[in-house]
Amino acid sequence: EEVQRFVRLLKQDPASPALATELMRLQPAVLESVRHDGRLLQFADPKFLKNEEILTTALSQNGLALECAGEENQDNIDYVLLAVSQNGLAYRFASERVQKIKKVLLRAARQNLEVFQLAHPDTSFLRKLIRLA
Repeated sequence: EEVQRFVRLLKQDPASPALATELMRLQPAVLESVRHDGRLLQFADPKFLKNEEILTTALSQNGLALECAGEENQDNIDYVLLAVSQNGLAYRFASERVQKIKKVLLRAARQNLEVFQLAHPDTSFLRKLIRLA
């Protein structure tokens, strides 16, 4: 019943304080919210950032949820690859270490070519990278 109440709140007003309160207490509510909109991860209690099911659900629904997924997860290549597969622009929220991994850049660019400009403004570098792919 609490989850159903949460879903009603979510549909009425995704930014309501009551919704944020629910997110901080109930794991099922967090999971349901990120199924609806991955960016709602930002309202979740930080303890849920260690929950693989919640993270993968949020990042699959909206790769930009990587922004609020926490530094540890932004440095996790599997989570970053999942995020950039959904939205290439999530690349900008990956750690510097992960951004340097060719596979991550190419996966992000397949989803959104604008990522090349984020990754490296030097077009000669981009031409070389494309030849290597």
